[in-house]
Amino acid sequence: MFRCRKKWTQYLSGNLSTEEEKQIEAHIDQCSVCDNKLSNELGSERAVFLNDGKQAKILKIAKWKNRIVNAVFVLSLALLITIISGLLSGLYYLWGEPSRAENAQRVSNIMTELTMPNISPGSGHTGTNVFFKMTGSYELQKQLGREEQSVGTLETNLFFNLMQVVRKWNGGSLELKMYFVHPEKQKEIVSEAHGWDTLEILPEGTVSELAVSFDKNYTLDEMYELFSGYDVELVWFPVDTGVEPDLRSTYASTIDGLWGFPNFGRALVYEPDSRSSGENWSNEGFSLRIAGDSDKKTAAFIEAMEFLAAHQSWAEKAYQGG
Repeated sequence: MFRCRKKWTQYLSGNLSTEEEKQIEAHIDQCSVCDNKLSNELGSERAVFLNDGKQAKILKIAKWKNRIVNAVFVLSLALLITIISGLLSGLYYLWGEPSRAENAQRVSNIMTELTMPNISPGSGHTGTNVFFKMTGSYELQKQLGREEQSVGTLETNLFFNLMQVVRKWNGGSLELKMYFVHPEKQKEIVSEAHGWDTLEILPEGTVSELAVSFDKNYTLDEMYELFSGYDVELVWFPVDTGVEPDLRSTYASTIDGLWGFPNFGRALVYEPDSRSSGENWSNEGFSLRIAGDSDKKTAAFIEAMEFLAAHQSWAEKAYQGG
């Protein structure tokens, strides 16, 4: 505390030299007792005797000190809120087995595989952000021959329970020219041998994507048998859910509401008991035959549909990204 009353009075009256004023003001900045005393002096009747210039200078200093204190308080509060919201976001999305984040990303991945022929999510990551946001980004791949080609990115965003799914395609767009004809409408447009003739005339070594429709429904085992003599990769199977004959278009696509499942799906669970610890919907450790294991593949499709039904609001958002 500043102990010289004479100096204090002279300071309030503005009768000190500039150097002495700076010494006293430096002391006030470091001494909370003198700082409070100065505030009291400014609010008392004695303040009317202060030199006008001195009073203006003191008030200006006080205002700037208050501004700095308020700014530090606001910044500290904002930082604290951000840190707390980050921790709460992590708990909100990552708590549980499986967690909310895992379920949301799996919905997005399953909807991609079941409604987009020969398109599958590849490697990627899911993470949480402050203020209860979750983001997931996965590479989208298409199989061409024996190789897989990157065709875009699947982005899944959550704000609390509100989902947004965006599929960004390399080159700006992706044309899904995969059209199928339901068996009940086959006779209206094609002959029985048309599809097989197409396969026969393709030059050896041709890499092409072809949608094949039949005059009746087949089981998976029957499909494998039909194509056993051809050098083809079966990548996606349309499913007769009972509503396809009611589709408006004779040539049905996934845009019209057609569903199916891949011969091998990354988001499908084929052997639940083989999943490694901490991987709630990973197929790590499974063993599937390329042409076979129909029971496992059918069960995996049914489980995926039941999972989507349990998360219907998310599934509707993830459908074709719409």
